[in-house]
Amino acid sequence: MDRDIESLIYKVLEDKATDSEAAVLASWRRMSPENEGEFQSFRILSVSAQADDAHSDLERGRNKLMMVIQSLEKKRRNTIRLRKIVSVVLFVLTLIVSVWNVVSEVNANSAAMYFRNSSLSQVATFLAKNSDVTLSGERTEMENCRFDGYIVIRGDGVEAARMVLNALKLTYTIDSQRNFLISGKCGD
Repeated sequence: MDRDIESLIYKVLEDKATDSEAAVLASWRRMSPENEGEFQSFRILSVSAQADDAHSDLERGRNKLMMVIQSLEKKRRNTIRLRKIVSVVLFVLTLIVSVWNVVSEVNANSAAMYFRNSSLSQVATFLAKNSDVTLSGERTEMENCRFDGYIVIRGDGVEAARMVLNALKLTYTIDSQRNFLISGKCGD
């Protein structure tokens, strides 16, 4: 991965990027699913990094995992191999976050779950159960649209819903009651 892009990812995740830097990163993310996958991997890692500094073992594990991810990314030969690598990384991250959750006793108003080839309806059910966000759209599209990824809900769940819908490249509107109305087709 290009060091400039990696630097932009960190700036965006830390809310330190300028508007023009954020626009450059957004353009890079739209260039390919692999780029979006890399960004989401970094985003998940940044969630893990917010753990209490007292958990230095977690931080060392995160750094080792970053080195493994960088090494694996250099060796990728095709999209299928990249997806397998990302799946392994997400599984490892899920384990790390699970351990972190137990150790740091995550507060009661947060929830997290890993989805693998799950329908948008399943994701919507998880969001509705664990936040005050609802997703609605055409039933067929809700069943056919598939999501792979880790969702962490903190607070009202709006950010988690946006992350999922943006990853699936779905068009949506949101009202004052945090209802997301989905339009368009998955990946359009």
